[in-house]
Amino acid sequence: MKGFTLSEVLITLVIVGVIAAMTIPGIIQSTQEQEYVTSLKKASSILNSAISMIKANEGISPDEWGLVPPRDMLLIDKLLPYLNYVKVCKSGENCHKNDVFTKSKLRMSNPFSDRPVVVLTDGMIIGGITTSPTNIKIAGNERKELAEFIVDVNGDRGPNRFGVDNFVFILTNDGIIPTGGNFIGPPTVWPYDFENGCLNSDSNGGGCTAWVLTHSNLDYLHCPDKIRAGKTSCKEK
Repeated sequence: MKGFTLSEVLITLVIVGVIAAMTIPGIIQSTQEQEYVTSLKKASSILNSAISMIKANEGISPDEWGLVPPRDMLLIDKLLPYLNYVKVCKSGENCHKNDVFTKSKLRMSNPFSDRPVVVLTDGMIIGGITTSPTNIKIAGNERKELAEFIVDVNGDRGPNRFGVDNFVFILTNDGIIPTGGNFIGPPTVWPYDFENGCLNSDSNGGGCTAWVLTHSNLDYLHCPDKIRAGKTSCKEK
């Protein structure tokens, strides 16, 4: 059998290298995004479980907690007995040290620094802020917005970008609601709807949470036109 010449071996190595350079970054990105999806689902479970336990043990719903600005620490204190955490920071102490970015990669004022936050044992960071009670409609049902939670699902390791590893939930009289659903009404802090808060190229990422929990992907980052056309992933034809 004829052996390969040195030039043939070098050409083969170059081709293999080019293919690897084209495919490996995509594989790494996909793996990271699935980690964010898994962590967000965990965050949602943690918040929902805490709210349910408060209702069961204290017999009161969130609109009976006394949540009015600026009682932000009360919001976090309510959750603490039902969380596994290592550290709590008051507003201004900033447990989240690194820069924070919008979905469109614009540096923003670190929203974790102006509200109390709790750092969980797995590194996840949850910040909470009370809001002036605002009536909103979600899928046609009226709710009263009471507070907002922001979650960095992998701590402050990065990319610290809303709609990627940072997400938003709101607290209503009925419990925790992921942003990005069928919201109608003036949002207090973020654009909560999916189109303006997530899908648009210049959105800040405040409306991506429901999509990720429902479809288990971050494909609005990669094929927004397909998503806008009704597809649920970039893989769909």
